[in-house]
Amino acid sequence: MERFYENRSKNVRKAAEFLDWTRNGDKILVLDGGFASSVETDVDFSSDARWSSALLEEDEDAVKRLHVKFAQNGAQVIETNTYQLDFRPEKAALFAKAVKLATEAIAVNPEEVVIVGAVGPFGATLADGSEYDGRYLTKTPYESLFEFHKRRMDRLSDAGITFFAAETLPGLIEAEIILDVLETLPGCRCWLSFQCRDDYRVANGQKIDDVFARLSRHRALRKVAAVGVNCVKPETVASLLRLLNSVNETRLPYVVYPNSGEDWNASTKQWIPTNDVGDEAILSRVSEWISLGARILGGCCRVGPSTIQKLRLKIAEEMLEAVGKVAEAKEQDFTTMQLSWRRPTTKDANLRPSQLGRVFGLAGVDSKQEAEKHLSAILDHFNVEYAKRECDNEDFS
Repeated sequence: MERFYENRSKNVRKAAEFLDWTRNGDKILVLDGGFASSVETDVDFSSDARWSSALLEEDEDAVKRLHVKFAQNGAQVIETNTYQLDFRPEKAALFAKAVKLATEAIAVNPEEVVIVGAVGPFGATLADGSEYDGRYLTKTPYESLFEFHKRRMDRLSDAGITFFAAETLPGLIEAEIILDVLETLPGCRCWLSFQCRDDYRVANGQKIDDVFARLSRHRALRKVAAVGVNCVKPETVASLLRLLNSVNETRLPYVVYPNSGEDWNASTKQWIPTNDVGDEAILSRVSEWISLGARILGGCCRVGPSTIQKLRLKIAEEMLEAVGKVAEAKEQDFTTMQLSWRRPTTKDANLRPSQLGRVFGLAGVDSKQEAEKHLSAILDHFNVEYAKRECDNEDFS
């Protein structure tokens, strides 16, 4: 029997069910951003092997405040602060504490938010930057990696987590091990997200399309709600998604949460500026990523709450643009318009999704009435007065 979060808000759904929406329909969800680069605290955890997970002991209020801030700025999916938390018997309670802090943070949020358990790679806990090249994968026995992930995922599951964000994975073998562990946890699901060294290879040098093709043959693929990339430059995402599309026979949706565009020096632990960096590096590419199959969008390193709000608003703006299409298509039969809201199947091979259909469909609505309600809710949430005026003036008939 699947476990539910303890003392969860009435607005929080079971994670596996919530995120499965992205697989069964054309919907988009907004994920939070980078934790370590966004948290406000006086604690210096830069040299701590636990990274920002150290704050679970050193400054739990800062952890909770950041979860609240991401949710208030439009994040619909919040990750626990456990990315780099290693399992130690004497510290096992920290996994439950991380879930508790996240649950308390979203309890007061008026919008539905779901919590997922952040599961970083083994290399992250080594604190030597090896998650960015995967060199440990050839040196660490399967049994050690399995046990490493098993202990952490068990603790998160015991605390109520039903969905895991397995992220920054540098190579195929660790993703396969995550799925092996997932098979031991009935009712639990995950997404698998890879760190990539360029626009066609994951961190350890394997081609991303080859990696996904191999993963597609894993017996636990049914428990995967999405695959994708994180902690990558925004400029590389579209190429990576096209490669995934070339082998994505199961039509899995994608999760995309890039960093701000800067280069990370793992040796000096410093960010190096580049030309294509900042909010616009992400926002200007959102439409393309969605068209390529991205259904969960957020941010990683150096992407904070303000950028997440802009990302959510970017979706609202696209919806407003789509509303204009309604007036242009007033004479079109609504039944035909409804069909265009969904991703074309083999039966609808000649059906080209309209802008209206693509954007409203991604929002998770199934009728004109739901579309109007959903749009109004988003605009009210961010108090976008000019957008509300435009919405009120449009003809939905």
